[in-house]
Amino acid sequence: MSLHVYQNRPTHLAFHDLTTVHKPPPNLRSLLGLGLNFIPTPRHANNYSKIYSGTFDRLRRNLHLKFHFAGGANDNQSEYNPRLYVPTGWTPPPWTFPAAQLDSRLDAFEKAMKKLFKPRRGRPNLMPHQQRALDDLQANPNLLVVPSDKNLGPCVIERDRYIQIIMRDHLNDTNTYSLLTPRLARDTAHAIRSHLEQWIKVHKDSLSASDKASLRIHMRSNQNPFARFYGTLKVHKATNGRPLTSRPIVSCPGSLLHPLGIWVDTQLQKVAQRQRSYFKSSFELKQQLLQLDIPPFRARLFTADAVSMYTNIPTNRAISIIRTHLIHNSNRYPDVEIAPLIEALRLVMTNNVFTFGDLTFKQKNGTAMGTPPAPPFANTYYGIHEDSFFDDFRPFLLFYKRFIDDIFGIWLCHPDPVIDAQQWQTFQQRVNACPGLTWIISERSNQVDFMDLTITLKDGLITTTLYEKPLNLHLYIPAHSAHPPGLLPGVVYGTLFRIQTLCTDAQDRLARTKQFFRRLILRGYQADKIRPVFEKAIARAQTYTGPSEDDDARDPFVIFHVQYHPQDPPSHVIQQAWRDLVSAPQYKMPLHRIPNPSTQQRPNIQRMIIAYSRPMNLGNMLSHRALEQHNNGPPASSFYQPD
Repeated sequence: MSLHVYQNRPTHLAFHDLTTVHKPPPNLRSLLGLGLNFIPTPRHANNYSKIYSGTFDRLRRNLHLKFHFAGGANDNQSEYNPRLYVPTGWTPPPWTFPAAQLDSRLDAFEKAMKKLFKPRRGRPNLMPHQQRALDDLQANPNLLVVPSDKNLGPCVIERDRYIQIIMRDHLNDTNTYSLLTPRLARDTAHAIRSHLEQWIKVHKDSLSASDKASLRIHMRSNQNPFARFYGTLKVHKATNGRPLTSRPIVSCPGSLLHPLGIWVDTQLQKVAQRQRSYFKSSFELKQQLLQLDIPPFRARLFTADAVSMYTNIPTNRAISIIRTHLIHNSNRYPDVEIAPLIEALRLVMTNNVFTFGDLTFKQKNGTAMGTPPAPPFANTYYGIHEDSFFDDFRPFLLFYKRFIDDIFGIWLCHPDPVIDAQQWQTFQQRVNACPGLTWIISERSNQVDFMDLTITLKDGLITTTLYEKPLNLHLYIPAHSAHPPGLLPGVVYGTLFRIQTLCTDAQDRLARTKQFFRRLILRGYQADKIRPVFEKAIARAQTYTGPSEDDDARDPFVIFHVQYHPQDPPSHVIQQAWRDLVSAPQYKMPLHRIPNPSTQQRPNIQRMIIAYSRPMNLGNMLSHRALEQHNNGPPASSFYQPD
């Protein structure tokens, strides 16, 4: 570790020690206090041979494809779903791109890069005692590092206790989860594959060519048919003698039904986003609130929170209600393929199978957790119910919005307190009249916490500020983490955007900006380096009026993919070599003017983007998700005690 890094190391370090029997290794605070997103510098920098196929071959193919598809020779982009993209390795025929011109330039570029990307050892950004703590944790079979719920920092807990909490809170519940034997799990995977193949065959005319191809490629290349179950720990609720509990998480990417779930999500979002209670973001919610004309003496704020919304939605009933709604309102959803959507929705929602350690479970009821369409499914189901009571309370509901399982509203009180109490009680009953769901509705007041906002109503005026959990450790990624160089601007721009756009009071914005500045200093950032970034971020946020239609309009570009390492050549050196040798070499035609030899169309490539991927962070190195990898202790099955 360099002297500069040592002198500017973070001073604000913390984690949650939840161990009860096994003592964590020493110096753990100095390691986990860096945060699970911290990236230790890889031992070796990138060298040319290490990155050749993933970087230079990929760049060459990317450039060839740009020429091949120049002028719109590719498929209809309106039918292309980038979330279903599958890399195929296909290369265009050589007569569709100027092979001699491109390859000579790329050869020169690669030769220059070979001189820059040389073998060299990385300079470590962990101190020796931090590296020992990391090694001890990775070798310790008794301890797990688990993220806390609400992003409140890393936790250390005994492996056995973690499994017991997951079983107690979730998987022992036989009303919600059924345990599959290994043979039944294999049969289930085979049945899911057969259903998926049949669905594609029956509804092929309703699918775009790219969607059909992507679904089939995903199905053929699938390695693990099932999702993976894990949990985060609710440390913010384990106070005043209350037991430690967990939030269930199901990770579906890579599973057999995940691509179909993406297709369902794309279709169902068109329905969910047309619900009357839908809003896109806290910024949009605040803008809508500030436009209201609020009677100063009658208005009160309220919130509501659904109890375990996902697992309590009656699956078959919800699918039937959504189907009926779509059929009866088909004119509202002309872009929704109703028949294939409902069939695919049923397939995804009733076949949520996942592993936990050496066990395989199937979710028996409720919204299929972790699947892509889970949020719009829950949104649409309850949104249809909301339509049944909205108009009945129009004189009282000045404002009503919902984000999945969280409701915010403004109630206009009746001058007669008896009538008002009756109407309020009736409204609460109607909110809770949706089968399967229970809502905890707050008392009406002048201030509420909703999502990441604290909303206050005074004299008919709405003010907002940021809401943060009291246990938030604010473990921003330290300055010496081996992250790509765009990290600091991204963190600053994102946080200051929230402060500048969500806080209505100027003094509040100033105080929070100073507080954020101090927190970054405590995480090892230097004031003179972050102050200019703050100034640019504030100026940009203050002029923000919302997303523009041109946000997605970009000049044509190619991508240089490489994993970031601090000892690699800086990006400006790579960009200069690209400009000198490929984009605009001296005495040669600029790249953007070279045409496709068969169609004479130009791809008009204006720039190269360096797309850095990141190395493994502490969360990856200490991941608790693959429980079977922690195989030195008792298997998860030894803790299973079904209710």
